[in-house]
Order: sequence, then structure tokens, then C-alpha cells
Amino acid sequence: METKLKSALIIVAVVLLISLTVLTNTMIAGQTQKNDFVGLDNQNLPTITVSEQGEVSVAPDTAEISFAVISTAEVVETALNDNNEKMQEVVDYLKQEGVEDKNIQTSSFNVRPLYRYEEKDTTGYNERVVYSYEVSNSVSVTLTDFEKVDTVVDGAVRAGANNVSDLRFFVEDEEQYKKQAREMAINKAKQKAEEISSALGVSLGRIINFSEDYYSPVYPMRDYDMAMEESAGGSSVPIEVGENDISVTARIQYEIK
Repeated sequence: METKLKSALIIVAVVLLISLTVLTNTMIAGQTQKNDFVGLDNQNLPTITVSEQGEVSVAPDTAEISFAVISTAEVVETALNDNNEKMQEVVDYLKQEGVEDKNIQTSSFNVRPLYRYEEKDTTGYNERVVYSYEVSNSVSVTLTDFEKVDTVVDGAVRAGANNVSDLRFFVEDEEQYKKQAREMAINKAKQKAEEISSALGVSLGRIINFSEDYYSPVYPMRDYDMAMEESAGGSSVPIEVGENDISVTARIQYEIK
């Protein structure tokens, strides 16, 4: 009986030892796999981090403009009819200039009452009353022929648009220029890391982490309320396209040895 008990205990001990060995190997393998991925190393390693920017200047190929007609009247139907007529004239003009239907899109439409406060003789309190209605309709227009931009802005105002905003020039497909800026930033960051490591007397190891920031500013061209006033005098609205700067900032963290 005692011999059987000893044998059973030995078997249990062997099984526990095998299970513990398998569990330990699994944890080690998992940690090894984890460390193979960039940015997942949780060890306290000596590192250096470098950051550089790559920038590409490119002429935009697309313009986007918002035209609005804002109408007010004491009766909402009057404001609505006036707005519809003027906006239709604006849209008809845009199409006459060759703007395709797909490039004219309604961006907002609003009808709202306008209030003012009047003193009531019977109560002595101010009461809010509706004195008028405002109807606004905005369309977003996309142009690829920049020679028509100034003409379209001026003509749309003459056709009835009394608010012009959000004129911006941008690159329709920025990805290829973003790629160029990224490569430039990474190459500059690598060169800086090599210079720093050489000065410190250390060697660069593997890349521990990498991140990037992408920036493509859109610059407002000018104040278009002023531009519309100038255009009313008979001259076209001056438009300058310029260039857009597409930039990528790359940050690379290296292990050092």
C-alpha cells in the first residue's frame, strides 16, 4: 500500500513539473514574439529619439467655393420665393460657365424667424416677437479650371449670391506628395540619428518606435465681403492660387548599444 502511494505521488510530481515547464516555455515564447514588434518592447533600454520634417510644395489642382443667398421678409413665403429665384439664377449662371451638376452641391438650407423685444403697455414687460423671417441657401462649388475662379466668383455675386465664403485651394490626391514628404523626413531623421550616435560614441540598434504627423494647411485667400464690394465696381475679384505645403514629421526611437 505504501509503495503504491509513493508511486502515485511521484507521478503527480512529474505531471506538475511537465506542466510548469510547458507554461514557462509558453510565456517565454510569447514574450519573445511580443518583443519582435516595433513599439511593443517593455524593457528599460537605452534609447535616443530623433525628429525631422519633410516638406513638399505643390500647386493645388482643385478649388472649392461656397455661395449663399440670404433673403429676409416679413412673410416667410415671400422670403422663400425670393431666395429660390435668386439661388436658381446663381445655379443657372454656374452651369452656363461650364460647371457640371456633380460639382454643384447644396451644403445647407435654413429658414428661421428673426426676433426683437417690444415693451407691452399692459404688463410693462418686454416680449419677444417675430418681426421677420430669414431664408439662407448655400451651395458648394468645385472647380478645376483656375482661370474661371475669379470670373465665377464675380458672376455668382452679380447673379444674386450675397455671401461668398470658404474659398480654398487644395490637392485632390495628396497621397503621392505625402509619400515624398515622409521619405524625406525619414531620411533626414536617420542621418541625424547616425550623427548623434557617432558623437556619443554609441551604435544604433533596432528601431523601438516610430510615429508621424501629417500637415497640409489650407490658406484663406482673402476677405470676400470686401472682394464683393470691389467687384460691384466693375472689376473682377483678384484670385491668387499660390502653393500648398504638404509636410510630414517623422519621429524615430532607436535602441543604442
